[in-house]
Amino acid sequence: MSYFLKVNNDLNHFENDFCRMEIKKEILHCVFFPFLLIDERVAEIIVRDRIKFSKGKPYRMLMDISNLKYITREGREYLASEIGIKNIIAGAYVATSQNEKLLWNMFLNINRPATPSQIFEDKKEALKWLELFK
Repeated sequence: MSYFLKVNNDLNHFENDFCRMEIKKEILHCVFFPFLLIDERVAEIIVRDRIKFSKGKPYRMLMDISNLKYITREGREYLASEIGIKNIIAGAYVATSQNEKLLWNMFLNINRPATPSQIFEDKKEALKWLELFK
């Protein structure tokens, strides 16, 4: 499978094969594409592209995981690793289904990223929580 990174600096967003990211009001927004399965390789690509897109600047991050199909143990471990959380001040994760909440609660409770992280059902509540880390 080939992977692409499409950057449009005028709109301050990019997308690759797995997600779309953009920066709005000093918050990095990430939306997964439908039926995404995150294994270690996909996690590495998402993190690499996030760091490249943000030019190494730390951001608060809002991640919409409502399209997540599954995340492997290796994918969870990579995202929670020192490299996986690099330049993330705090992470708010928005989940709409029980499956998404279960998968991401496993990530937060088992892998325990070293940055403040919380799961939300409502995007507005997630953004409000991220304001605490301004």
